[in-house]
Amino acid sequence: MGCIVDTIAYPSNVSHANYSAMYGQSLVKIQIRRSLSVYGALLEPDPTREYKWVISGFEDEMREIRERVGSLAAGTKVLMLYSHGNGETLDCLKEYLLDMAAALTIPVFAYDYEGYGMSGGSSGEKHARRDVEKVYAYLRRTYPEHRLVLAGRSIGSVTTAHMLHLLTHKRRYRDDLLKGVVLGAIIQSGLASALNIVCVPRCNTQCDCLKNFDKFTSCPIPILFLHGLYDSLVPSRNSLLLADYYIKANSPRCYKEYHQFIRRVNFTVVSDGLGVLIRVERCTLILVGGADHNNFDALAPDYVYGSIFDFIVNNGNVQGTGYGRFIQTYNNGAASAIDSDRQALMRAVL
Repeated sequence: MGCIVDTIAYPSNVSHANYSAMYGQSLVKIQIRRSLSVYGALLEPDPTREYKWVISGFEDEMREIRERVGSLAAGTKVLMLYSHGNGETLDCLKEYLLDMAAALTIPVFAYDYEGYGMSGGSSGEKHARRDVEKVYAYLRRTYPEHRLVLAGRSIGSVTTAHMLHLLTHKRRYRDDLLKGVVLGAIIQSGLASALNIVCVPRCNTQCDCLKNFDKFTSCPIPILFLHGLYDSLVPSRNSLLLADYYIKANSPRCYKEYHQFIRRVNFTVVSDGLGVLIRVERCTLILVGGADHNNFDALAPDYVYGSIFDFIVNNGNVQGTGYGRFIQTYNNGAASAIDSDRQALMRAVL
């Protein structure tokens, strides 16, 4: 099954355009092995940037969010390692990445997997996992003073979850884990596994692959899950399942009460553009009503990026106050509402 899934999850017919002129000196070549390299680019935040993609039309709201949330502690340097979706390459992502860097006020490093863009080799899950390890090592060597935020969208959740697993289970990453090098992880529209994209598996079948859900055991790193409730490509149950596994493994004292609560929630009645915020210790889950797989940023950019900024500034602890239309349905066992949207809360929790 793995070979079949590889051809779908990591297609070979993506753009192979040469984008060296587009990125200039920000483009770097990272060696994977003797005759194989992948390409990545560091996008610095530009406070004067006119947004072209994310936050466009919401500049004032984002500015107010940053004022309310605050800023990174003096002397703290943070860099995001971004793993993109399976139909994207650096060729089409530059404006998006520049917008994201400006909105979050931190540099963003993105890279192309093997077989994507200018990167050599052939695409596939095994190769993508190898790529992110080399990119992570490059960032640690090149920017040793920076804390890292691991972020993955869609299929990028596979490489992000892989790095989380290495950090918590492999000895060579132990120092990074103990020193708090990784501030947190952000998984947007992530998948729990290949089978969970197309159906609800009745058991942990051996023929499943792209299994992210088993990567979160004994993980002290804070995680922010973001998903659209109307996602038709990777259904939102995937993020619910990922959060469930994370909470069960890392917050066992909260799990029973949380699990009982989540089974009573009817997410189908959440209005378009309304955000559902669920927090259990180091795990935060945000679900956006009406949002599909690829319009997540456009539908609610202020609190999608507001919550990411909140997550980064507060060391993985999303406060969620003062921005967006959130229903805070769960917070370590205490049900409450943010922005006084109690009527919507009653509609969502049955």
